[in-house]
Amino acid sequence: MERPPLAAQIIASFEGFSAEVGKAARFVIDNPRDVALLSMREQARRAGVQPSTMTRLAKQLGFDGYDAVRDAYAEEMRNPAVGFASRVRDQRRLQHVAGDQALAADIVASLSRQIEAMSAPERLQQLVEAAKLIARARRVFCVGLRASYPIAWQLHYILSLLGDKALILDDLANTGADRIRFAGKEDVIFAVTVMPYTRLTLDIADYADSMGVPIVALTDSPVSPLAKRAATTIIVTTESPSFYHTMTPAFALAEILAVLVAGHGGEETLDALKQVDAYHASLGTHATSRSYPIAASPKKRPMTHLLHRAIHSRLPVAVRGEGIYIHDSEGKAYIDASGGAAVSCLGHSHPDVLKALHEQLDAIAYAHTGFFTTDVAERLGDRLIEDAPAGLEKKSIWSAAVRKPSKRP
Repeated sequence: MERPPLAAQIIASFEGFSAEVGKAARFVIDNPRDVALLSMREQARRAGVQPSTMTRLAKQLGFDGYDAVRDAYAEEMRNPAVGFASRVRDQRRLQHVAGDQALAADIVASLSRQIEAMSAPERLQQLVEAAKLIARARRVFCVGLRASYPIAWQLHYILSLLGDKALILDDLANTGADRIRFAGKEDVIFAVTVMPYTRLTLDIADYADSMGVPIVALTDSPVSPLAKRAATTIIVTTESPSFYHTMTPAFALAEILAVLVAGHGGEETLDALKQVDAYHASLGTHATSRSYPIAASPKKRPMTHLLHRAIHSRLPVAVRGEGIYIHDSEGKAYIDASGGAAVSCLGHSHPDVLKALHEQLDAIAYAHTGFFTTDVAERLGDRLIEDAPAGLEKKSIWSAAVRKPSKRP
């Protein structure tokens, strides 16, 4: 229900309601379809008040009883302008969840409707008013805690690309909010919180309001505690088929708001963004290419007749080893953690190892163990037997080999 029939009247009268009548009014504002479809007693139960409180609300709105309120909302439900999506959503709430895929589809459909509803004229007007207020501000203090933190951070981050006027207030070491003491009437507080409302966010908003600092509120109801303190309010829905209230529409609204603010900056915004691009380019902040593509193009892939273990990857070509490092043909160094036990565990190019290898190669590189023995083999056998358990007097040395493929007849 895009325009609940009594919403404006309830909001205008909200400050004068008692606490209990205020709870009933909040239920009517936030659940317009339930007002039309459910009995007064069921609505009172869901609102957490007595049925008589619903009647008192109706009378304070100028009606004889609560049935007149229900009739007004029922008439709105019968209006042909109401979209099918709203009625389908109510229907789905009554259906049994038909498994993971059905629930996922329901959530996606709900988000689609919520995003589409953001294009309603009143929502767009809220964004326009908020963007103008933020664009005129000297500084923008952004606050959103718990689930609302990413929303505040997104607006802060985008605005930080345009200059240094945005500051994020968080609860890091319980001191992040202290910067609010520097805010003045020329500044703006961008505050985000939805039910259940975060106390610290409301406390910050109270302080800002007391100091005359304008507040742009992104919240879930025009009668939320935050909205009552705000100079302008952007209303966002958090309703979801899942157990967790969705923050996706709020994230999107914050992003749209930041983009609208950027559009008010003119050439200054363009210069700031050019500076950001140059800064990140000088630091190499963003990856622009892969040094070693997972799948190289056929032109760059060298021909190989080896069946590598990683058959879909282009392996770097090892050309040099030194200590714990292997260096490839393009100059990149790798810490070698793949040598294997007792194979290359001594590291690469150790001078003592190289000296021993050269001495042996200068003497003889290979003698078949079926016909010969060597001094180094005998000395290795003696050394192994020294540490062997008692009773072991012989040893045999084996190694792996690459055999030439052969064809059987």
